Amino acid sequence: LRIDDGSGGGYVAGVKTAFIVVSGDFENCYEHFLGSTGSWHWNRDCSSFVDDAWSHESLRQATWYIDGEAAASAVSTPIPSGLQVIAMRVAEGGYGGDVNLICADREIRLGGFKYGEVILFTERLGDAQLEAVNEYLCGKWKSSGTPFGYDSLSVASGSSFVYGEDLKVNDGATLGFGYPFDGPAMEVAGMLVLGSGVTLEVDAASMPLDGEYAIASAQTIEGAENLSTWTLSGNALEGKKASLAVVGGELRLAISSAGTIVIIR
Repeated sequence: LRIDDGSGGGYVAGVKTAFIVVSGDFENCYEHFLGSTGSWHWNRDCSSFVDDAWSHESLRQATWYIDGEAAASAVSTPIPSGLQVIAMRVAEGGYGGDVNLICADREIRLGGFKYGEVILFTERLGDAQLEAVNEYLCGKWKSSGTPFGYDSLSVASGSSFVYGEDLKVNDGATLGFGYPFDGPAMEVAGMLVLGSGVTLEVDAASMPLDGEYAIASAQTIEGAENLSTWTLSGNALEGKKASLAVVGGELRLAISSAGTIVIIR
């Protein structure tokens, strides 16, 4: 994911305060929270916030926070796995780091984390501002147990989207699944929350067979009452009757013929 300073091709220079709501296994080596195509300012080692050599000095000297609590060291404090609210503020006079990539390093290494929010400041926030933003994000993402939300998700035929935590299909989201299904298209290890007004598109290269298909599975599913507000579309459903229902820990799609097809030669 690229970001820039609004010029259409630049980068945000000298980020001095950052808030990153992120989830992952932070012991995986060289997966980076932020990055830049032209620098290694934000390079991480295998467990902490930044590398003890290959990172910008001001980020090594910065104060880093986990869920609002200051970490002892930017280069040696381990980060617990799971969903964390991470914050960084440089010391007085510190430059910070340049940013135009999220979850990447100079396009050499990509991916590894799931993000909830990223907030960047090119100024060093004061104590009260820092505390206020930390409290807001921790209250939103940690105390309330808010799951990660998706506005758009597309899964190709024969593939599946596997998610290791709670997940929410946001209100008004668009889901795209390909037929045939090789097991559930979405596999959620925790709770799946179904929003309202969702559009579910099912496309297929061949006419789907009548039957009932588990298109999503989860430990628990909430929001079944919102399924009546969903819109079902896609070429796989043309000439078919389709309905959705939550059965146990599965979201099931039932497909049946809409009528009789007569072929006259």
